[in-house]
Amino acid sequence: MTAASLAGGFGSAARFFGLELVRDGLAHSVDSDAHHAELRPPGLGEGLAAAVAMVPAVAARAEWLATELPAALLADQPLPQPPSTVS
Repeated sequence: MTAASLAGGFGSAARFFGLELVRDGLAHSVDSDAHHAELRPPGLGEGLAAAVAMVPAVAARAEWLATELPAALLADQPLPQPPSTVS
């Protein structure tokens, strides 16, 4: 999913659904979807911060999505176990 969807950049329905996916542990990647330096700039922070602000219990999962998972992918390492999901 794109971080912009979590921040509301694609409307409230996309934001709601994205937050539900993160909360339920079904989001396996949050990406910037950067296509243009000004119109669609790279960035994950705003979307992940929005997810944590709306559903504070997803903070550990947001951290995993933003740091641990991408680091393992870049290092060609096995993927780390995600934190337990929130019910």
